[in-house]
Amino acid sequence: MRPKQYAAPPSEAVLAGIPGVSTAIARSLFREFGSVAGVCAASPEQLRCVRGVGQRRAQNSASTLHPAWPK
Repeated sequence: MRPKQYAAPPSEAVLAGIPGVSTAIARSLFREFGSVAGVCAASPEQLRCVRGVGQRRAQNSASTLHPAWPK
């Protein structure tokens, strides 16, 4: 018998689509910031407050969520 698979809610799935962010970290981010918009508005320093998010992951996530606009 196979174990029951966890189906992430759409908001968590969006966050788990960020390179380097697992479903567990996505769940923690969603819990901490309340929404995808809340995570998007967070600075790298705020993202680092979430367990499992270090400096590199916070910076990579922020870069993915806020790509630099061409000048």
